[in-house]
Amino acid sequence: MKKLKKANKLDFRLSENSKSLVRNLTRGTVSLLIGSTLVCGISHDAEAAEKVAEDVKPIDNQTTNESSQTIAETATAVPQETPLETSTNSPSNSKTESTSTEHPHEPTQGITSSQEDGISSKTTPVPSEESTSELPQTSDAPSQEGNFTNTSTTPQNTSPAETIIGQESQTTEEVPSIPTETQSVSESNNANTEISNEKASDATHKEATSNTKLSTSEASSTPEIPEAQNADKTTLTKSLRDAPLKPKEIKTQSSPRKSYRLASRPASATTQQTGRKSYIIPDNRKYLYLLRGLGYDALTVKEHTQLRFAGISQMEAQTTSHIHLMLTKWLDLKNEFTRGGKIHLSFSQEKFFNAIEGITINGVRMETTNNGQDWSAPVSGSTVKSGLIGVVTNTPVVITLKGNQTLESLGFSYEHPVHLTHTWTTNSGEVAAESIQQTTITPQLNPKAPKETRLTSFVSGRMINRLLYQHNKKTIHSVHIYKPDQSFWRTDYGWVLYIKEQIPKKLLPYIDTSSIKIYVSDEFGNPISNDKVITISIGSDGLVDTSKVPQLSIEHDQSISHWKKVRNELNSKVFSGLLGQSRAFTIAYKLRDDMNMEDVVEQINKNHPTSSEARLSFASWLESDYLDSRILGKKDGGAPHERLFGSYATSYMDFYDYDNVSVAPNPPTINDVEAGSKVISGTGVAGNQITVTLPGGTKETTTVGADGTWTVTVTDTEHLNDSDVVSAIQNDGQNDSAVSSVTVKDTIAPNAPLINAVEAGATQISGQGENGALIVVKFPNGKTTLARVDENGNWTAHVPLVVPTLTVGDKIVVTSLDNAGNQSGTTSITVEDQTSPEAPTVDPVTSKTTVITGTGEAGSTVTVTFPDGTTVTGTVNEEG
Repeated sequence: MKKLKKANKLDFRLSENSKSLVRNLTRGTVSLLIGSTLVCGISHDAEAAEKVAEDVKPIDNQTTNESSQTIAETATAVPQETPLETSTNSPSNSKTESTSTEHPHEPTQGITSSQEDGISSKTTPVPSEESTSELPQTSDAPSQEGNFTNTSTTPQNTSPAETIIGQESQTTEEVPSIPTETQSVSESNNANTEISNEKASDATHKEATSNTKLSTSEASSTPEIPEAQNADKTTLTKSLRDAPLKPKEIKTQSSPRKSYRLASRPASATTQQTGRKSYIIPDNRKYLYLLRGLGYDALTVKEHTQLRFAGISQMEAQTTSHIHLMLTKWLDLKNEFTRGGKIHLSFSQEKFFNAIEGITINGVRMETTNNGQDWSAPVSGSTVKSGLIGVVTNTPVVITLKGNQTLESLGFSYEHPVHLTHTWTTNSGEVAAESIQQTTITPQLNPKAPKETRLTSFVSGRMINRLLYQHNKKTIHSVHIYKPDQSFWRTDYGWVLYIKEQIPKKLLPYIDTSSIKIYVSDEFGNPISNDKVITISIGSDGLVDTSKVPQLSIEHDQSISHWKKVRNELNSKVFSGLLGQSRAFTIAYKLRDDMNMEDVVEQINKNHPTSSEARLSFASWLESDYLDSRILGKKDGGAPHERLFGSYATSYMDFYDYDNVSVAPNPPTINDVEAGSKVISGTGVAGNQITVTLPGGTKETTTVGADGTWTVTVTDTEHLNDSDVVSAIQNDGQNDSAVSSVTVKDTIAPNAPLINAVEAGATQISGQGENGALIVVKFPNGKTTLARVDENGNWTAHVPLVVPTLTVGDKIVVTSLDNAGNQSGTTSITVEDQTSPEAPTVDPVTSKTTVITGTGEAGSTVTVTFPDGTTVTGTVNEEG
């Protein structure tokens, strides 16, 4: 074979005809690239697609703002058939911003990728979009965009179905049916760079076929793959590609902690039960608080996977039984996920996941094995377009509810959202750190978000929001990740963008509101540069609004010079990034110096004892604004801001049992307990278990009802007396609360005491009353004395010396006080003379006596009885 001469860059700048020849080289041929590494391997390791060149003209959002919507499928990649792994034009270090700058002049010619001119053997850094000035283009300052070289390593033996992925407008999406503005974009008519629709469709179908749902026989069968030593590369590759994908079995351990996210005691039964099950989650301080809502077992979190980012977003109100969401993702490579990796959507609220009829992703039905708590689908070309690597894709996700139910009919609202945990797992079952997202679903968007929307290519890769807590800096990072088709400057030459983020008002007391920062960042909230940080303010209602930040707003200064400064600040410090790459900006909320996250958790759980109440939601969106008198396009005239369609994003942070710190539920309340009562009641968290301890040590258990109340019955062998102590605790399925106690009280007044007859001159007064009660005796002169009822119910009081001798007719009043201080009614009695007089004496009586006389007790009545039985009475005079 003739030895090739030393190659240089110009040797690989192909003509248009040469490109066609390269695309038709025999599949499997090994190519030589100078300055690149050639890696051989099984197919699916990498794929590339060549994008049709675009003549991108200056775009006004009024007419041609949405280039990516019109050419959404121009970046369609075709799964490659050869076992050759190549790097894509999405370099692994693309998360580091280039130091090159892009001048914001208005181009007069479209952007032409150097890939259209030939294959470069030298990797050229992709310029960033940062600059400090914004000037019109002149003949002396030609556009630099036409000279950009995309970073890529291209095999020389590219098959007809293989293409190179371009850097710009690399967004694919199933576009929702919504009213849009008129959009247009000029595309290259270069026939030699166009992809055959038939070839692309056929190649895409091959990958989709490998990810279809398997039958029972297919799932249990072993793919028939030729012996490697007896098969050529093409045959072996095809056999591997066509073999059905079988999920890899994941062996779990019991050591990691279990996640109980409902306040009620978790169900431990099978998937047929409607209760939420508990699962093993990674015991990882860095991610534990983000994974409480997982609906499947997972042992570890893997960082730095081939997934750059992925997340779920809601773009419009959802008022029907079909809930439409969007899954946005960027895969640098795919082989880490396409041989058993899965997308998971986990729900923690029984009321919602029990109502799910089904979920589809890109029209493919997801599967659930636990009654709707978790839904999963394989990472494949038919679900999330796994073949499109090095580009962002938007995939529709549709949740269908049973019986035409809606979010509102199920009781959900913006204030009480559905909580969703979105994750991806690798082929070996590890959770991809880049996929972890906690988001919400609501029937209506945040009421402060404008209803009028503007469709723009700036968020053609839909905005997703992730909340991450940085322990060492005590800071909550609200990270916003998106993919623009063009830079902030070039998407619209007249606008500025305002960032709005509503944070929970309940969180405000714990945040240092004077040190809230916004800056361009990576996907994990780390600033790209320390000099690209802006301090912003927050309202008392918890709304971050950059239209109130003079440095980022034109609301109160409509001068051209200020407008330019604002656009420069936004472009360089908020929306900066590499051409053709995803971007991110972060709003950082630092806790007060005297607070740490454990303090915040404790406070929030005191006031919001259930897991749902302890999940605090964020919502954010972008709004466009223009000078009232615009340089380009129609005048704004002070029109209301419009929300960028695709910029609305939500997330939540789970403050319940945060960061491996067990937060016990609040103690239950116990209603007042009456002495002698047979019922004890109180309130607690619905579903929690209540344990009541009686004075004798007996324990009674019950469960808090849906209305938050509980009741236990005291057995016949127990008797509650005044001053006895009854205690109770509640358990949320994971932790016991502190003890709550109450003292038994006698609140029923005793009966009025009884008084025995009182004789004139008596020195003691007695009667009966309630055992242990205090008797108060009041005498005619107002003086009182006390007595205690003994165990037999009797009492005796002595007449004090200060009380005159009791005489007939004196009135005595008696009341009773029980041990609880309850006072009875009064009982009164009149003093009587109950002593019998001495027998009277009779003077002698003769036959001649006509008057019978004698002596007796003065005032007494004497009755004389004659022999014939007749009687006569007389009264003893005062002399006796």
